[in-house]
Amino acid sequence: MPDAEVEKVARFPRLKRIRWKQGFVSPRACSETPDPPLKVLKAKADGRCMFRSMAKGLGYIAGQDLGEDLERTSADALREASYQIICVKKRAWWQKMGFVEGDIDTYCKSMRSPDFYGGEPELFVLSETVLKRPVAVYMHGAGDTYSKLLEYGSGFRRPNKQPLRLLYNGVNHYDCLVPIGESTDRSVE
Repeated sequence: MPDAEVEKVARFPRLKRIRWKQGFVSPRACSETPDPPLKVLKAKADGRCMFRSMAKGLGYIAGQDLGEDLERTSADALREASYQIICVKKRAWWQKMGFVEGDIDTYCKSMRSPDFYGGEPELFVLSETVLKRPVAVYMHGAGDTYSKLLEYGSGFRRPNKQPLRLLYNGVNHYDCLVPIGESTDRSVE
C-alpha cells in the first residue's frame, strides 16, 4: 500500500478495525475501481454536513433537488436512524466493541444535538443497515481529482446502483460528490 494511503487509513484507527472484520473494500482496492468524473455539491457546515451530503446524494440519485427544508429534514432523519441503531437497538454491541469515541452515554447524548458531527460509526450504520447501499468516502487528490479513501457497504455494490459519494476534508466536513453529466442509476432500491 502506498505511503499516502497508509497515512489516510491511519486517520481512521477505529474504522480500520471494523473495515477488515466486516469486509470493507480496502483503500488499495478502492483506488483500482474507476470512477466517472465527479463534481462537488457543497453541504452547509452546520454540524449536519455528513447527513446533508448523504441526503443530497440520495436526492441526486432519485432525480430530486431537495431544497433547504427537505435537505435538513432528511439529514435529521438520517441522524435519527443512526442514533436508533447505535444508541438504542445495538447499544450493547457498540459499547462492547469500542467503536465510538469516549463513553457511549456521552456519545449518544451528543448524537441528539443537530450540531454533532457524524462520522465513522454513522457512515457504517447508515450504509450497512439503513440504506443498504455503498457509501464511498473520498479526499482531494492531486489537482482537481478525488481519491477514494474507503467504501462502506461494498457488499451492496451492484452495476445499476451508484454508491453515495462523500468528499471528506480530512478534519470535520463532508460534501457530496456526484458524477458530472451522468443520468445513470436513479434507482433508490
